[in-house]
This record gives sequence, C-alpha cells and structure tokens, in this order.
Amino acid sequence: MDKGYCLMCGNLRDVYGGVCRQCQEDARVTRNAARLEQDARARAKERKGSR
Repeated sequence: MDKGYCLMCGNLRDVYGGVCRQCQEDARVTRNAARLEQDARARAKERKGSR
C-alpha cells in the first residue's frame, strides 16, 4: 500500500500496483460483466447450433 497517483483515475490515493482500490473494484465488476456477457453469447450460439 503506497501513496501515489492512480494510473486509471489520476487521483492521489493509496495505490496497489499503481491502481487505487476504487478503480480495482470498478475493473473487477467490469471484467465480471464482460465474462457473463460472453458466456451468455456462447450459450445462445450453442442453442442455435443444436437445433
């Protein structure tokens, strides 16, 4: 935990690997949403193919 500027938002905060906790949380949520969307698309494709 270091004091520094976040690489993502540019705010002076406690950063971990150059990214503040808020941006890390946002990134995690975004990644999860993207993965769920990909899974849903893959399942839809499989259903179409099996018919």
